[in-house]
Amino acid sequence: LADRALVVPLASLGTGLLGGSLALLLATARFNVRALAGSVLFKRWCVWLVVALLYSVAVLSGPPGVMLLAAFITWQGLREYAGLVGLPQTYARVLVAAGLLVSPVALIWPDAFYALPVLVLIASTLQPLILSKTEQGIRHFAFAVTGWAYIAWLMSHVVLISQHSTVGSVLLLAIGLGTALSDVGAFTVGKLFGEHKMA
Repeated sequence: LADRALVVPLASLGTGLLGGSLALLLATARFNVRALAGSVLFKRWCVWLVVALLYSVAVLSGPPGVMLLAAFITWQGLREYAGLVGLPQTYARVLVAAGLLVSPVALIWPDAFYALPVLVLIASTLQPLILSKTEQGIRHFAFAVTGWAYIAWLMSHVVLISQHSTVGSVLLLAIGLGTALSDVGAFTVGKLFGEHKMA
């Protein structure tokens, strides 16, 4: 681990938050372990336990660990995005391949990282010309470039934060904690007090 000084405070905070939330879930289930095990909130708690461990290990491992985490999130995010916007398989494959290049470039050559959006935009204009036999080529091009920029390029900034900030690990842990608390809090408040679905 690259940042050993954060291990004990992080473990204490994680144990307190996850342990306290588990105790609260158990209390809301009236200490019925079977009822708790079948609840959606407990399943989300289990997912957040795994996410917290993986995220913490990646951040504390330094820039290479953060790069691997960013690449994994990018891979999964681009796959889901390609399906959501209906990209054909050829566009989806090129999108994922181009997305997976971003985090390593951010780690190895940060100056090239900032040139990537222009290079990808120029290079990706060839794909509709080569592959497209329909009017959908420009639509697919636009969705692919947008997905690359929004998911792959923005996500890879965590590598730069980890590598070039003296408090990079602390910032990334704060971002992770804020995201987790926001997600869990929104779900819990919506489940307990919400009457109507937002969508």
